[in-house]
Amino acid sequence: MKNIWKQCPGGRLSAEDLVITNLVSQEFFEYESTIATLIIAIQDEDDLSSGHKRKKAGDIIAVCPENHQGGVKTRKTHLLVKMDFGSGIASHDDSKKLMIPKFEGGDLIWPPDVYQILAKRRYNLPFTNIIAKALTLGITIDMDKLLNPEIDYQPLENVTIHFLEMVFDRTLNRKLTAINLATISNAGK
Repeated sequence: MKNIWKQCPGGRLSAEDLVITNLVSQEFFEYESTIATLIIAIQDEDDLSSGHKRKKAGDIIAVCPENHQGGVKTRKTHLLVKMDFGSGIASHDDSKKLMIPKFEGGDLIWPPDVYQILAKRRYNLPFTNIIAKALTLGITIDMDKLLNPEIDYQPLENVTIHFLEMVFDRTLNRKLTAINLATISNAGK
């Protein structure tokens, strides 16, 4: 099955727009598949003294269309991973749930009463998993190149990876299963 994403009439949204404004909704895109490009943080950022949580390496920062290439800055400061979610997540709104923070209450969606945010993102792709999966596909990830903000290095942009054994849930403290994806997909419905 092929992804079909329709651009919003106002123009193309960059990954930075998706992260900063969080304006992506069903009215901007029509999502008909379970393959998406995840934008993954490659370095930890220190939390602010105000208590604001910052991204950590492996955090799922944005969920974009399957064919999303990322902007110039995104390609140099994040890893783009094409992820196949099987039948567990079938809508764009459901896939956005993979970008939620880790809440004190363990909620799968933004709770009505915001609890303390324990981490910028609940879900991540640990780099040990990414590197191991890449090796099974015959791809060696050069971490020096990946961490260099002057280089556009996307070693996984031409492969699609299945989510099993890849996506880690910080609240459950384990990797997601197909049952977990169905639970995430149904959260808030």
